[in-house]
Amino acid sequence: MITTRFFQTLGIFTILPFVTFYFQDVVRASNFGAASALWQLVVLAGGLLPALACGYLSDRTGRRKIFVYLSSGLQGMVVAVLLFTLVSDLPTVYLLGLAFGIGYGAYSAVDWALACDVLPDRERSASRDMAIFHIAYTLPQVFAPALLGPILYYLNHSRSVAGLAISPHTGYRAVFASATL
Repeated sequence: MITTRFFQTLGIFTILPFVTFYFQDVVRASNFGAASALWQLVVLAGGLLPALACGYLSDRTGRRKIFVYLSSGLQGMVVAVLLFTLVSDLPTVYLLGLAFGIGYGAYSAVDWALACDVLPDRERSASRDMAIFHIAYTLPQVFAPALLGPILYYLNHSRSVAGLAISPHTGYRAVFASATL
């Protein structure tokens, strides 16, 4: 559980700090700050109903993993589309944000429920175990931008790597690829 939370959050914060730059460099939105803020709002709005519905269904059926697998698959597909196409059409980027939000909302609700289900000793160490689970959520938020920021900058401002020509915006492809992993 801790590992999946860590990597899920790592994937999200591999992209999130650089969304504004993506809207500036690739989408070429005239007001890239507002466009990226609206995209983040679309992601959050897209996650509200799936979080409630999947949390409810997961509790009623007692099944968690199927929701985690499906929602992770949806999120992975969205990032893969961005990786392979570098979508620059603003409405399409918003639709992809909505799809990602649906996956993220479903994943988040069920992931917390699953974490509560697998606590080793609820009576004595639940708070400690949930704190460790929360660290797996917050730690990647610090490391992902620090690790990928320089890579994004270098690859977006270079014309070649190790003597091989690279295309413009290769840094975004590297960011999306690492998020997919």
